[in-house]
Amino acid sequence: MDERKSKKILLVITILISFILISECSIVFAANVKVETQTPEFYVNDFADVFSEEQEQALMQKALDLVESYNGIQVVVTTIKSLEGSSPEEYAYTMYNQYGIGKDSMGILILLATEDREVRIETGQKMQMYITDSLCGRILDKYGIDYLKDNKFAEGLISVQDATINEIKERVPNNWYEVSSKKAD
Repeated sequence: MDERKSKKILLVITILISFILISECSIVFAANVKVETQTPEFYVNDFADVFSEEQEQALMQKALDLVESYNGIQVVVTTIKSLEGSSPEEYAYTMYNQYGIGKDSMGILILLATEDREVRIETGQKMQMYITDSLCGRILDKYGIDYLKDNKFAEGLISVQDATINEIKERVPNNWYEVSSKKAD
């Protein structure tokens, strides 16, 4: 084998090892993030005390209606005071997985950290086929940021939940589970 091919192979091996190490570090780092334990209500976890009782009930009802009409798709709204030094992505990813949101990873977490003034929409792996990260950003920009800038956290999250559920209803087939089961066959 000539020297040029050897260098290319060595470069490819180095890149692959780097990706593996980065992936392992990300998993270990995410595992060290401590998140709040979900409440018995599950669909609304208001640790930052943002919502009134009526608002919580309305959010819960919309989430329950979605689960029932879309065969296990879940949208969970959670507020916390602080990310405790974690990035919004790390915290939301860890919380999403710890809570086990959505049947077959067809779920969404809407997370707000009030003191850090950070908001994140985390989607499950299968849900990303329908609700992409860029769409999540547009939802936050269009339906949430103006409220959140004015410290209207409850109104902002209610608006974001409504928009997210509307996007799910527009983009995800009602029988998504049957469709994905047939593709697996």
